[in-house]
Amino acid sequence: MMTWCSQASYAPPKPVTANEIKLFPSGSIAAAYNRSGSYETNSKEEVTLSFSTDGILFSNRTPTSPLKGGYTFGYSFQSEAAMYAINGETVTYKTSDAGNNWSPMKFESSYIGPVYFGPKSTGYYNAILFADAANGIRKGYVYNESSGSESFLDRTGDGGESWVRYPIAKQTSIYDLVMLSPSEILYTASNSGSGMNVYRSTDGGASFNATNGPTSYRSKLFFLDSLNGWVGAANSLGKTVNGGASWATVTHNLTGGSFWKVKFLTVNDGYALYGVDYSLGKLFKTADGGANWTLISLPFATSGIDGTFDAVAGKIAVSHKNYLYVSTNDFVSYSGADPGLTKHSYAYSNAVGNAACIPFSF
Repeated sequence: MMTWCSQASYAPPKPVTANEIKLFPSGSIAAAYNRSGSYETNSKEEVTLSFSTDGILFSNRTPTSPLKGGYTFGYSFQSEAAMYAINGETVTYKTSDAGNNWSPMKFESSYIGPVYFGPKSTGYYNAILFADAANGIRKGYVYNESSGSESFLDRTGDGGESWVRYPIAKQTSIYDLVMLSPSEILYTASNSGSGMNVYRSTDGGASFNATNGPTSYRSKLFFLDSLNGWVGAANSLGKTVNGGASWATVTHNLTGGSFWKVKFLTVNDGYALYGVDYSLGKLFKTADGGANWTLISLPFATSGIDGTFDAVAGKIAVSHKNYLYVSTNDFVSYSGADPGLTKHSYAYSNAVGNAACIPFSF
C-alpha cells in the first residue's frame, strides 16, 4: 500500500484584476481587490490596494501590520484621504492619508491577570462604512451556541472611539449595505429563507423596516444622493426618490442578464455593468434615468470585462485583465495602466503530511 498526497506549496502572488474602483473628482484613483473570504491563501507580499493621483502611476497602499488575522482585506472609501479596511477579524483599520499609514481602530483588549492576550473577541467584521468622519457602521457576526451565527451592526458617532451594537434578526443574510447619513441606513438581505428585500433604517440602525424594493438574489444598492437611489438585480432595476422609503420598477430595454453595478451621475445620466452570472459584463450608458441603455464599445474588451467600473463627471474607469483603463469620452480614446494588484493562488506539490492523501496499491 502506498499513499499519494497533494500538499499546498508556496507560489508567489500573481497579478489580479481590481474588483473595486474608486474614482475621485480630482483625478485620483483607488484600485482594490476586495477579498471574498478569510480562508484564501494570503500573505504580506500581496498588493490588494493601490492608489494613484494621476491615474497613471500607482503605489501600494495595502495595510502591512494587522493586529490579528491575515491579509484578506476588504476596503471602503469615505473620501480621497479617509479609507477603512477589514480582514474578517475582530479589529478594523483606518487611514487618513489615502493609505500611506494605517492604524487599528479602537478595540477591547483581552487580559488574564497582567498578561495581555491581544484584541478581545467581540465579533468578526465583514464590512465597514462611514458617512462622514464621525458617523460609521460595521457589519459583523458572532457565534451563539444555541442559534449559530448571528449578525449585528455596530454604530459609532465619534469616529470609532465608541460603538453601540444593534442585533439583526436571526437567520438574516445581508448582501449589500449603504449608509446615506448618520440616521439613514439601508441593506439588501434575505431572512429565514425568504426572498431578497430592501430594509431601511431612519434611526441610525436601531431598527429596520422592509420596503417594496424590486429585488432578487444578490441585489445591490447605488445612491446618487440622500434621496435618489437604485437597486440592481436579475434583469430588474428599481428606483427611489425618497431615500429608499418606497421604490418603483424601471422598465428598460436590456434582457437576459443582471445589473451588477449602476452608477448615476445625475438623475438621468448613468452607467451600468450588465451581464449573465459567471460571464463577462458589458458596459452600458443611459441618458433617460435607466429606461434605455446603449452599449459602450470597449476596444480592449470586445466580449466584456472581468472587472468593474466607476465614473465621475467627465471621466470613467474600467478594470479588465489586471489593467485599469480611463477615458473622458466613453472610450473613444483612453489610457491604460497597471495598478499592480496581486494575490496568491493555490499550488500543489507531491508531498506527504497533507490531509488530501489518496491511498492506492498495485
